[in-house]
Amino acid sequence: MITLSTTCVDGVWFAVALNTSGEVVHASFSPKKKALLRDIIGSIPPTSKVRRDDSEGHHVLKHLGRLFRGEEVSPVPRIDLSSITEFQRAVYTATGKIPKGKVLTYSMLAEAIGCRHGYRAVGNALASNPFPLIVPCHRVVHSNLKIGGYSIPGLGRREALQLKGRILMSEGVEFEGERVASRYLLGPKP
Repeated sequence: MITLSTTCVDGVWFAVALNTSGEVVHASFSPKKKALLRDIIGSIPPTSKVRRDDSEGHHVLKHLGRLFRGEEVSPVPRIDLSSITEFQRAVYTATGKIPKGKVLTYSMLAEAIGCRHGYRAVGNALASNPFPLIVPCHRVVHSNLKIGGYSIPGLGRREALQLKGRILMSEGVEFEGERVASRYLLGPKP
């Protein structure tokens, strides 16, 4: 049984699918409700029974809205890691350790998980992140400190990048032109 809950916060729609243990199996957000619903429903196996809304789902949605606004959330919603690979688990675990207000590059993250030249694989894992905001993939940027790719249902590349920048700024990250200011890079500067 999957519980599906949705809400709108600050003009952005959020959706979360929870398993029977109350763990997030997929989360998504978009300013476009129809695209969001297609994304979240498409993530649910067709054989699963789905029910709408419950208090646990609304609790997680409140947390997602707070994360989107750059606020601290404790405890972070629990996620179901059973359907991801070991590599994705390593990437998501390391990404979850990037503190609010800081960024890492894809190559730094690859090195942190012991995959020194695996920055593209890290990027691919983050591109398929089923737990956006909970696993803060928006905190990972290109080596040149440009914010890079970001996928949001129903948005084109430019709109998605603008939203990624908005999320980072809500967490206190500042930009110098199109690049994250280097003082927000976690660890050694490039």
